[in-house]
Amino acid sequence: MKNSIAGNTYIRRLASEYEEIAKNCGFKLLYKFSIDFVVHRYFERFIAKNIYNLFYGDNQTEKRLNANKNILFRFLSFISLFLSFKPIKKKNKNYFGNTFFVFQRIN
Repeated sequence: MKNSIAGNTYIRRLASEYEEIAKNCGFKLLYKFSIDFVVHRYFERFIAKNIYNLFYGDNQTEKRLNANKNILFRFLSFISLFLSFKPIKKKNKNYFGNTFFVFQRIN
């Protein structure tokens, strides 16, 4: 599947394809997590939208950009992402979504 955003083309790949690419480049998969964004989605919908109003800007987009420059806001967002990690089961090799990989270089 190819998508185009602002003139840039990218290919969305299955997690198993990324594993194969890393393996061919001399890496061994140690672990992988899916990022389901449940906690982060809650943060964005109920907490962040109230925090955005504390930042300056002529519109909501400017307020969001300024909030994302703030270290405390970014830290809260990071924590919500971290709490969203969920291990992928080994049988599900064709997971099509956001995946965090931990690889080890093979010498």
